[in-house]
Amino acid sequence: MTNYRREGGPLHIKSYSANVHESEFAQSPSDFSSKLHIALKEANETMNWLNLHDTGFLDDNGFNSLTYDCNEVIAMLVSSIKTIKKNNNIPLLYETLGKRL
Repeated sequence: MTNYRREGGPLHIKSYSANVHESEFAQSPSDFSSKLHIALKEANETMNWLNLHDTGFLDDNGFNSLTYDCNEVIAMLVSSIKTIKKNNNIPLLYETLGKRL
């Protein structure tokens, strides 16, 4: 986790790429799906921190760019999780997965 500090308090930006990278050596389709779910949760947490952009850490252009990129990553993770689960007959535990996209 990278911790950025500015006047007014800390802003934490978490990396989800490490979990995606770790999934390359998953031991099973279920393990692969699990790693991607962790990355998805991290990306969702990143969106939470981005939504606090009124702290002055980001200008509107930076916020819009990062929000767009984060939503794209979330969409790719959701699609990948759905595909791996469908192709390996793994139940989709989260009925709302992807409905917010």
